[in-house]
Amino acid sequence: MAKEYTVDLGGKIRRLRFTHADSRAFYREFKKPMHELFFGDVLGIRDGVLGVAMNPAAQFAVLLAGLKNDFPNLNEQALDKWVADFLVGGGTMADLATECMRAACAAGVVNGRVFDFDEMVQGLVEDLGKAPMTNETETDLPPEPTES
Repeated sequence: MAKEYTVDLGGKIRRLRFTHADSRAFYREFKKPMHELFFGDVLGIRDGVLGVAMNPAAQFAVLLAGLKNDFPNLNEQALDKWVADFLVGGGTMADLATECMRAACAAGVVNGRVFDFDEMVQGLVEDLGKAPMTNETETDLPPEPTES
């Protein structure tokens, strides 16, 4: 059984589900490849830093699309209220965006293949731990003077 991704909005746990029809609609609306839309606009990753350049219109469109597959009558006004209540309750748009990202990856929407977003992130973290560490402060300093 496929893993399900959900968000707690409007007083209920609601499933996020994406289709390739969603990716075509996103491309028509935002005019960019899905990996750029999801990593850049939805998660806000720029230069390896998470959450610095989110696009609220993209986040909202992705959230709405992910919910509409199970709730076809959902409209923007209802979702706006649910999101506002979620934020007042202590949630963040990053929470919702990350769950959308997980569901989109599981559906193969982000790059045309199904993968687990959390496993990908864990692999990147592990790879960082294997990278050789350099002490930039030592390499940036001029050589010490020698006595003549």
